[in-house]
Amino acid sequence: MRVSALFAMIVLALIAMHSPTSTVFASPIPVAIQDDVMDGASTWKIDNEHTSIVCSVSHFGLSFIYGRFNQCAGSVEMDFQNPDSTKFRFEIDPDSIDSNNASRDVQLRGPTCLDAAQYETITFESIAVKSVDKPAAAGKTKRTFEVEGNLTLHGETRKITMPIELLAMGNGPEGKMRCGFMSRFVVRRSDFGIDALPKSVGDSVAVTFCFQAVHQQPEPEEKVEAVEFDGDDVSKSRFGEDADRRRLNELFREPDDTTVQPDESGSDEITGEDK
Repeated sequence: MRVSALFAMIVLALIAMHSPTSTVFASPIPVAIQDDVMDGASTWKIDNEHTSIVCSVSHFGLSFIYGRFNQCAGSVEMDFQNPDSTKFRFEIDPDSIDSNNASRDVQLRGPTCLDAAQYETITFESIAVKSVDKPAAAGKTKRTFEVEGNLTLHGETRKITMPIELLAMGNGPEGKMRCGFMSRFVVRRSDFGIDALPKSVGDSVAVTFCFQAVHQQPEPEEKVEAVEFDGDDVSKSRFGEDADRRRLNELFREPDDTTVQPDESGSDEITGEDK
């Protein structure tokens, strides 16, 4: 085999491996979904280790400078029978900005840009979701969520729309069900009060947000054993037989004839058979 042909095959293989529609351990949707995932609403937690938030902005109109946020948390609430009820919530740490330049990162975190010391979290919370299914290659289905929500950045909250594509779904290496998502959108930093260096730094910030979310099993309901009463006796319960017997026998003891009546001086006087 010629070297050029071998090189071309390697390049094509690398492109396929890094294609946004392929994953190492998941098959493109639709796939067989576990019954507990399909049954009603399910919760998925953002996996920060497999999440990338990359931003780019024009620098003097010559090129684009790229940076990323390294810390992201959040969740997805999905009902596969009612996809329009899906909810997205993301929390990003602005102090985790990384543009591959330490001095520039200090400026980005500072009061003229993100002001991470004062505004400690960037948040997005969906308020309306519309699911759109489109045919894709090889008879597959491409599902995209048109997500309208509130983005809070630099102390300012604005409504934006994020198209979030469900890339794939499958079991991860630890055996838990995962979903992969990707979104690309543009925001204007001036809309959020970040207007420093307008002549050298562009106003439009392009964002690529690719993340995995792990299915969360519902918490099992706590089972409490009932305590039965039989006359003056108490059956064994999870609190301990002896303690329950003493406490509840005292509680349900037959009252005696002793009563307490106030005398004319205002003190209490005990009357009855036990006086």
